Amino acid sequence: MNRSRKLDLLLLPVLLLLVYVHCVAQNNPYSIDDKCYKYYHLADSLIGTKEAVPYIDELEHLAVQLGDEKARTLAYVQRLRNISNDTSKVLKKEEAIKAHEALLKVSKETSYLQYYFFSYQILYNYLVKFGETSNGMALLREMQQKAVEMNNDYGRWFSLRSLAHLAASTYDVESSRRYAQEAIDVYNNSTDRTIKANSISRMYIKLADTYDYNSYEFNKNLDKAYETASLALDTLHVEFYRACAAAVRGDTPAYVHYRDICLQSPYITRINNMARDIFCALD
Repeated sequence: MNRSRKLDLLLLPVLLLLVYVHCVAQNNPYSIDDKCYKYYHLADSLIGTKEAVPYIDELEHLAVQLGDEKARTLAYVQRLRNISNDTSKVLKKEEAIKAHEALLKVSKETSYLQYYFFSYQILYNYLVKFGETSNGMALLREMQQKAVEMNNDYGRWFSLRSLAHLAASTYDVESSRRYAQEAIDVYNNSTDRTIKANSISRMYIKLADTYDYNSYEFNKNLDKAYETASLALDTLHVEFYRACAAAVRGDTPAYVHYRDICLQSPYITRINNMARDIFCALD
């Protein structure tokens, strides 16, 4: 047996041990080192408070020490989230923008680009919470432009989905329909696993909601929402719309059936916080 072969056999157990240790050290939802996840989780439990800051700082320090690039990126995510979830009810716009720009920079360095686009979403939600809707819209358009420039399906999906929701909230039905359809097209044509981890069902519901109840397009998209539902909340969302549609067309048996399904769920107010009042009015 030659020396090279002997060396390979000697190294094999070591390599297998390293692979084993690596797998064991990532037993968490984010597939980061468990030591890092400990501080991520502690920060997450205190997000929006000054008490979270030391844990975020320790997460970043440990991630750099261990060479865990994803954990390092998540430290910057938590830093931005900590500002955007602040309970003081005081807009810290400059601080939030600074944290946003830092997250954009590090996510490009580490190539975890889903967090590059997530950063836009966090900042958008924060600005809109303080009534800065126009600035929020500009931010979403910038996110969409960056996604196109970077040829990033996840960014396109994320920005279009967000624009569809924003357009719907401002009663711009045509724009909401266009953005929702474009988001669905990106999702269906992409092989990006990060996108596929998301549920497409709610986009079909959003698209259905841009059409008249009981129209062909409404029913077609609601059926697609049901077919693609991967979460119980997605299915419940469809049942709520089916109850409303049945009420509009005067189909009492169907209305009662879907209404009862909705009312039996403790999560119905997560679909619509006025759902119970709506059903009372329809009854």
